[in-house]
Amino acid sequence: MPLSKEQVKIYEHEGFLLLSNYYTPAEIDVLKAELLTVFAEDTPKRVLEKERGMVRSVYGSHATNAVFNKLARHPRIVEPARQLLGSEVYVYQFKINAKSAFGGDVWEWHQDYIFWQKEDGLRSERLASVAIFLDDVNEFNGPMFLIPGSQAEGVIDRSAQPVNDVMQ
Repeated sequence: MPLSKEQVKIYEHEGFLLLSNYYTPAEIDVLKAELLTVFAEDTPKRVLEKERGMVRSVYGSHATNAVFNKLARHPRIVEPARQLLGSEVYVYQFKINAKSAFGGDVWEWHQDYIFWQKEDGLRSERLASVAIFLDDVNEFNGPMFLIPGSQAEGVIDRSAQPVNDVMQ
């Protein structure tokens, strides 16, 4: 499913592209049903909330779960990524984030790439992140804020900046 010229233009300008209703409710239900299995697995790839012990993230489920493996290789994800990057693509990281409404630890403002660069030695920020929201996202249930055009600023190392400077 190729992106339109207008969608590519939006991505290049804003740094992200939101595709509403990209998956059907039935497809989302299949993904959500798999979460029970993935979250129940006692593995070092499962990260729990500090205080409540609820699942916060699970890494690498595409390598062990047939549904998430198929999702990671699905043409509706792979083809637009190829189109935007102009090359073949691969899965660098697959992560399921669980965020409870009104609760749970927060994710501080960040760019993903700086962590991959510092912790994994990833040498180029030439990548695309894909997020699939399994629930409606609004101001009450753990929204993710995207800053239009922020990709033009390049890599921002928050750890090297005083907190006051980051918030301005």
